[in-house]
Amino acid sequence: MPQLFGLFGYLFDNYRYALKDIEPPRQFVTAAKVLAVLQARDELEDALRSHYDSSGDKPSDVQLWELLELDDRLRNCAGVLYDAAPLDEWRQTLRPDESAWWWYLRRPIHRLDRYDWLWSALSIVPLTATVSLLVDMSSRLADGEFLVGSFAVVIQSVLTLLTASSVLTETGRKSMKVIFDSLKIPSYFRQEMKLLLSILVLVLTLTIHSMLPTWSNYYLDLGKQELVGASQQENLQRENVEQMAISDVPLNTEANLANARFFFERAIAIDSKNIEAYYFLGRVYEEMKDLKKARANYQLALAQNFVHAYNALAYIYIREEDLDKAYDLLQEGIRRADQQSIQDKNQSAGTDAGDASISDVDAELIYSLNKNLGWVRLLQGNYEDAEIVLDDAIVAYEALQQESPETAKLVGGVAYCLFADSLDKQERQPEARPFWQQCQLTSNAQVAEQDRYLRLASERLSQ
Repeated sequence: MPQLFGLFGYLFDNYRYALKDIEPPRQFVTAAKVLAVLQARDELEDALRSHYDSSGDKPSDVQLWELLELDDRLRNCAGVLYDAAPLDEWRQTLRPDESAWWWYLRRPIHRLDRYDWLWSALSIVPLTATVSLLVDMSSRLADGEFLVGSFAVVIQSVLTLLTASSVLTETGRKSMKVIFDSLKIPSYFRQEMKLLLSILVLVLTLTIHSMLPTWSNYYLDLGKQELVGASQQENLQRENVEQMAISDVPLNTEANLANARFFFERAIAIDSKNIEAYYFLGRVYEEMKDLKKARANYQLALAQNFVHAYNALAYIYIREEDLDKAYDLLQEGIRRADQQSIQDKNQSAGTDAGDASISDVDAELIYSLNKNLGWVRLLQGNYEDAEIVLDDAIVAYEALQQESPETAKLVGGVAYCLFADSLDKQERQPEARPFWQQCQLTSNAQVAEQDRYLRLASERLSQ
């Protein structure tokens, strides 16, 4: 197109060059370039109006035809204008005349924008799920004691609020637009990005939610340490701390039971399926002489088939002389412990044929269940059954001595004492003597129940 001189020639050149700066294949169109095009068209429009109002310079027919062509090209750049500049905000500030159509070009509908309504509706689904999970986690971590978990929930809440507001509120949409603009994300892809973001937030929330059992076990471990007591922990390895906590030996009187109760309650609040926490909370209440709450927590652990709870609850019933309930619980506990031992052996055989023995905790549990069942039968006067069960308990205890001497020493060989007592009650003192001797060798004087039998063994052996 040849250069045209005069005022209109200058204005047409200015409009043409400004338009060329925003047309493809231009890759980086700035808001300044968009404003330059609109201002060039404003100036040309002002000149045209002046022409019709005066007898000054006027455009040629060629220029008028070119104006139609340039305006058509400007309309085709509507998408570029909206992508590069905030035209809606400019119109509110500059208030151009409505006849200046180039300020009011319609944003072209991209083919991807046709499904924006679908992406927007789908975004609500993961957001709803995320909110539900956040409410659940917030209630579990409400006291804020666990800083990592609480911080994670706060971050998730902020992300969810930002994502939800970008979908549901005008303010949120404006805020998200600023973010998308800074990231130079095309407008036609933004609704899809919101859906993707809501899905990512849900995945992140699910990941954090799946960590709740881990956080619950963190509190569980703290509570176990409180049960044992700091003074004893110094001389014990971690596995022995675990063993001491889970055995039915009375707890260290120096242990901070209040802290232990807090930790176990927090473990349950975070993960209500943490059956060990119910059991240990029952141990705490039992030590605090609150047998009603101890029974309640043992029952909750029992409902989820935690085998140690059978033994602990039966022990309470023995002390309350409700021997029938204790007997039923111990019978069921032994059955379940045997099943568990078989499963453990099968699993060990599948991984390492040379390590098929039951674990220390299982060995101690089997011993304790049989010992307490033998005690019940002894108290009921059924000496024959008592000796059969106590013989099984002694076998389990000797196996425990080989597997874990420290655990065996901690638990004590009360089964020997009970067996000897059963023989004495049947006037079979010569047979009872070696069992009283073993009772002396294996019992722990620091445990009240065992100390009583130690004194009885000394009395019997001195006769």
